[in-house]
Amino acid sequence: MDGTLNGHWEGVMQDVEGFNAQTTLDLDSPTQGELRGSFTFTLVGDHEPGKERRGELRGKLGADGAVSMETELPDVGRVAFEGRLFDVRYHARQAMAGVYTLSGAQQRPARGGTAIFWLYVNKR
Repeated sequence: MDGTLNGHWEGVMQDVEGFNAQTTLDLDSPTQGELRGSFTFTLVGDHEPGKERRGELRGKLGADGAVSMETELPDVGRVAFEGRLFDVRYHARQAMAGVYTLSGAQQRPARGGTAIFWLYVNKR
């Protein structure tokens, strides 16, 4: 695993209640295992299309490739992610996959689910 997190990640989130979202992460290089960056979240699919929401992202990168991140989004609440980094051979340079949970003052029935993000070699 090359450990390069710096860059623009694109991803999807699938909620246990059936909601889907397109997401992006813009991450800075980790400093002593601390992650910082920004996060965007937009509902897509059969449910009402949502407006793009943005938040500042903070997290940690473990020596074993474990990743934990969280952000606070207006009308959504706290979004927490726990996952792992993967080197990818064909589709992208790296992937980050795991689960997320939502908590706080959200106005939707979404609760949590799976998420995967890709760091592409070239911007798509």
